[in-house]
Amino acid sequence: MRMHVPVVPSATLMVAVLAMCACGSTSTNAPAPSPSAPSAPSTPTVASIAVSGTAPTVGSTSQLTATATLSNGSTEAVTTQATWQSSNAAVLTVNSSGLAMAIAAGDADLTATYAGVKGSLHLSVAPRTLGLIGVIADETTRGALADVRVEVLNGINGGKVASTDASGTYTFTGLVAETFRLRASKDGYAWGEQNVTVPDVPRADFFLHQACSVSVSPTFDSMLNGPFGSAISVSATPSSCPWNASTSDDWITLMPPTSGTGSSTIYFRVIANMPVTASRTGSILVSWSGGNTRVTIEQRPATCTPSDTFAVAASGRGWMFDLGAGCYFNTTMSVDVPWIHIGRDTHGGGLFIDVTVDPNSGAQRIGHITMDGHGNGLYAQYTFVQAHP
Repeated sequence: MRMHVPVVPSATLMVAVLAMCACGSTSTNAPAPSPSAPSAPSTPTVASIAVSGTAPTVGSTSQLTATATLSNGSTEAVTTQATWQSSNAAVLTVNSSGLAMAIAAGDADLTATYAGVKGSLHLSVAPRTLGLIGVIADETTRGALADVRVEVLNGINGGKVASTDASGTYTFTGLVAETFRLRASKDGYAWGEQNVTVPDVPRADFFLHQACSVSVSPTFDSMLNGPFGSAISVSATPSSCPWNASTSDDWITLMPPTSGTGSSTIYFRVIANMPVTASRTGSILVSWSGGNTRVTIEQRPATCTPSDTFAVAASGRGWMFDLGAGCYFNTTMSVDVPWIHIGRDTHGGGLFIDVTVDPNSGAQRIGHITMDGHGNGLYAQYTFVQAHP
């Protein structure tokens, strides 16, 4: 007997085969592979330390910060974990929390160390600066003085300059603590100075007095050789300006008073010069606050004419006779005729003497006035020739 077998399409057959294969695989008893364990992440390390902050002023503090940059690029604040150190504790100190204190002006490097890595910051501490104020006024009126130059003359602050305003006030800022010399000056006033210590003395006032302006006249006085007196005019402003006169020459004598205020007159005398044939010069010094001037005194030598002749009319004559410079000192005058008369100073003592010649009624006549210098080099004889009528 012939059996009929149905024909299965090939596609259906492949599906069935695959299904059988799948079923066969599920029936396999082999264990499934286990998954691998993940690796542990690496710990980042400190790559660098950055220190930041500002320098405190002397006597004050400033907080510094330390920041660590890690190997993975992240940052971490490590201010309180770091170890701090100063390269110059005389200038800056720093505590364990990064708080810096300025001790004095200067420079220092502050270092923070964390995880064996160091970072530092260089800081400069400026000197402590202070202020100074003051008022400047006229010593007499007590009125405020504007445009007064106020200058520090020495020390660290030397060269600093301020000026007063309309109220007479000046101000300095940025001064370093120290003692220095301070000067206040203004045209027409004598400058004033004082020592100032900051910060102990935060104020320095000045009272300025008007500068003396003094002139004298004459500044040169040339006189004959003899005991003459003369005067010097002093013009001084303001009227309160004091002055003083002095001389180092023993042949010049100042008459009291030798000092005064304002405008006045200085009187002086000179004694005879021995020998009178030589000239000499001396001086009178007039001094005042802020200046002085010197007056030169010249005493000229004798210029006696050894002999001279004068013609006199028969009618006679009377006149003041000029003896000649220097001829009248330490001399003895004599007249050899009765018709010539000397009215005064028969022994010298003046530049001029009164000479009278009587009228002549007879022939021409001749007479003489003779001066004897007594060993002082002075000798002169004056001849008078009187005509006949």
